[in-house]
Amino acid sequence: PCFGLEVECGGGTYIRSLVRDIGRELGTFATMTSLVRTQQGPFGLDMALGKEDWSVESINEALVRSNAMFNEGDVEGDEDDASHL
Repeated sequence: PCFGLEVECGGGTYIRSLVRDIGRELGTFATMTSLVRTQQGPFGLDMALGKEDWSVESINEALVRSNAMFNEGDVEGDEDDASHL
């Protein structure tokens, strides 16, 4: 059988170990075929910069926004912030 899991967990959780342990509890084996991390701290996939959008400007803008999130709580940032990168 093949099935999917959606797990919300904290740092230090080993999803591959979780899958292995589920298999053991069921008296069989289990392995993963894929893993997608959808959230890391305050960052979700909706905030990810797609590879096709990589440019110096877009990466710089993303860094300014993330810096603002951590330092000021302002996700818009400021053009002057870019001078520090």
